Amino acid sequence: MKIIPRKGKRISVLADSNKVVEEIRQRINIVDVIKDVVSLNKKGKNHLGLCPFHTEKTPSFNVNEEKGFFYCFGCQESGDVFTFLMKYNNNSFYETLLDLGKRVGVEVKSSYQKDHEDQYYFLIDIYKEAARIFQDTLIRSKLGSPGLHYLSKRYINDNSLNKFMLGYAPEEWTHLHHHLSQANYSIESQIKSELVKSKNKNYYDNFRHRVIFPIVDESHRIVAFGGRVLDDSQPKYLNSPENYYFKKREILYGLNLAKQAIKDEGKAIIVEGYFDVIMAHQMGIENVVAPLGTGLTQRHIQKLKRYTDKMVLVFDGDPAGEKAMIRGLTHTLKADIETLVVTLSDGMDPCDYLLNNGSESFIEMVNQAKPALDYRIEWGYHQMPDGNDFHKRQYLNDLYSFLNALDSEVQKEEGLKKAAILLKISDRGIQKDYMNFLNKGRSKKVVQKEPTDSNTPDPKLSPKAITERYLIFTLLNHLEFFLNYKNRILSMGLEDSFSQQLFNTMTDVFSEKEKLGVQDLHLILEVLDEEDKALVSQELLDGKYQAEPIQQIQDCFKRLKLHEIRPEQVSISRKITEAQRENTVDLDELLEERQFLANEENKLKQREKATWKD
Repeated sequence: MKIIPRKGKRISVLADSNKVVEEIRQRINIVDVIKDVVSLNKKGKNHLGLCPFHTEKTPSFNVNEEKGFFYCFGCQESGDVFTFLMKYNNNSFYETLLDLGKRVGVEVKSSYQKDHEDQYYFLIDIYKEAARIFQDTLIRSKLGSPGLHYLSKRYINDNSLNKFMLGYAPEEWTHLHHHLSQANYSIESQIKSELVKSKNKNYYDNFRHRVIFPIVDESHRIVAFGGRVLDDSQPKYLNSPENYYFKKREILYGLNLAKQAIKDEGKAIIVEGYFDVIMAHQMGIENVVAPLGTGLTQRHIQKLKRYTDKMVLVFDGDPAGEKAMIRGLTHTLKADIETLVVTLSDGMDPCDYLLNNGSESFIEMVNQAKPALDYRIEWGYHQMPDGNDFHKRQYLNDLYSFLNALDSEVQKEEGLKKAAILLKISDRGIQKDYMNFLNKGRSKKVVQKEPTDSNTPDPKLSPKAITERYLIFTLLNHLEFFLNYKNRILSMGLEDSFSQQLFNTMTDVFSEKEKLGVQDLHLILEVLDEEDKALVSQELLDGKYQAEPIQQIQDCFKRLKLHEIRPEQVSISRKITEAQRENTVDLDELLEERQFLANEENKLKQREKATWKD
């Protein structure tokens, strides 16, 4: 059986490499680049257009020329000019660098391809070695016998073990750590890769007593791992954290092996799990892929559209599987890709079905799949406990919300007609009811919008936490002031955990910087996870942070001081009440302290900005 070969030493980065990137970044205008493929209109400090990464009718794609980044409020895609072209053209970083270098007259040396990605490329290198160790353990070591026994019970044959590079992480705490160290991988790279964890100066493996599934991208690079326990303990599945190469909402398991078959068969079959994909391939059905625990996303669909214009969804026949399928239907119906749905028996997954019924029956079932719109309408109908008016109204409201999210008027009309047939009501009646639903929704939106402004705080946050976020986001929008106020924030600390984490990230990333500016913003965005990057990107596009930044920062500090004074005032008032009741000698001193705090509060309030509200 073929084992993944061991490769040589890691690549080291040249000091000049980052200078090339920064030179191009400073010369390039992100708006000019994106305008080549997206029609943009200036709106305030931003440029607005239809997002190229998902289907939409109302523009939600924003580009900020000054800060050099883009963000879509519809699909949450974000990044700088390099990220945009890599996603849009499906190019590597090096290919993108060459294109932009030619555009602005910066020479990119051929050696750069080898050393520009060192800060990320070590992941590809160490993951490849880890996969070799996991597979070697499964196949050649006695330690791998529990994994082999489990896979044998799941009817996975030797060819599939090799094809999908399956491995095993034994119960030992330091098995992988020991082997990686022997292969000259530093402890720093082991920890950064999240393959090894550290606690109290002790190191231990992240994956233990699990069958290992290497996760491979379209370029055949191992970018992450999935691990499944051999019993029913939790968590059943464990995935590597997201990294530069691995984004769950973009990667499809098995696509590297399935893409040619998808082209040949004219359709992609989407299943739910690792074993579903492996068993389908094992039985000769190779146009099968699976998302990695996220449900089907717009990025998944965009990738599949490179190979086909038809998808068949075959998820597990249990409530969780149905919900996963329902979540993905809005994306597929909006993406202009023919989508069909297969419903399995209760409790059965595609792997079970293939083992019990064989590949021919599975293919026949796929060929008889139901259109996604029909499935969605019928699914909601069958969720009704009975046909009384209350449950009908619930069903219709849910259906109307779903249809309203679609872009196609034809799909909306078809959906209403199908629902009318199920409910035995007239087309005219359901059309009128749908319009009433939309009109009510619009009137509610108008009522909600009137009292809202851009400075309205999140009701879940305390007043102090709101102020802290405003302070950190103001500094992020004006990095040139960050170093001036860093030590002051360090000395006082932050109550809001998100603000503290973002501040810590900024402090770490800029630790060696003597001067900061908008050109350094990308350094923060590059290290944030997708969720945090989406939140930060929204705040970077918000105009409320732009006017008089120094005054806003100073007002934030004053506001935070007020939040400190008020608890002290409450405490002093309580002590005064006790002193008056007990006639103690402390009363005069307490009254003086209360007056001092009141004077301090009044001074701060006089300088307080009108935009802040109690």
